Amino acid sequence: MIGFQIIQFFIFWIGCYECMIGFLHVPNKKISKKIFTYLSREETKKTKDMYFLEIASHFSNYIPISEYKREKIENQLKITRNHMKAETYIAFIWVKTGFYMILSFLFLYIPFLGVILFGTCFLIGINTYFLESSRLEVSIRKKRICIEKELPRLANTITQELCYTRDVIHILENYMKHAGEEMTEELKITIADMKSGNYEMALTRMEARISSVMLSQVIRGLISVIRGDDGIFYFQMLSHDLRKLEVQALKTEAIKQPQKIGKYTLFIFLCFLLIIFTALGISMGTQIKSIF
Repeated sequence: MIGFQIIQFFIFWIGCYECMIGFLHVPNKKISKKIFTYLSREETKKTKDMYFLEIASHFSNYIPISEYKREKIENQLKITRNHMKAETYIAFIWVKTGFYMILSFLFLYIPFLGVILFGTCFLIGINTYFLESSRLEVSIRKKRICIEKELPRLANTITQELCYTRDVIHILENYMKHAGEEMTEELKITIADMKSGNYEMALTRMEARISSVMLSQVIRGLISVIRGDDGIFYFQMLSHDLRKLEVQALKTEAIKQPQKIGKYTLFIFLCFLLIIFTALGISMGTQIKSIF
């Protein structure tokens, strides 16, 4: 009887607890555990680069930099959607490199393995400097390649659209629905710039951001359409030329593929020979045993 009353007592308070959670919108233990797991996972995503960046922000005011270099780096940062200042970016490179350099000299106090650790960490520091210094240019180059791959399709779309409309914004908005990620970002910025200002200046700024010869030809054609030219024949020829360049690039990439898989083909061939000679050796061994 007492045990039954204890069970009723626990059930009653569990019910009260669940009602309070429902009325007060308090997450239960299962949800709280999932939230804690998610926050812990987000916390582990904080890499050492964040700490380097925090330290670099304190030293950014003491970085000497010319006006030309500042403008160049800031333009590159804008292209890669990075909101750092040029001084902060340079300070980040030096702080990250300096961390490995200081760490390498501290390893000299360790006996026996100190020299090996010093050399390894010193080389990592030098490699870090060159990697971080070229990171912006590599990101811009990758973005330019992604955009240039879409230009044949963009030129072909413009050719077809010009038969029905002369509205450049409408043409770009229609293409943006099926564009890649990199092209979509640039078209969003350009279309917003065109709607708020001069069409030709907006297209020229897009050309300056990407710095691509192929894109410059497309921009030149769009500017001529804005100025009243027909543009259909120009984009037909441009689409044909860009398509030829695309095919040539694909052929060049296809030629490189056999070189990549050549070593694996050789490995498979050697394994095939090993299987054959192993089978022959076993067969000959059994025959020799039967003879003697």
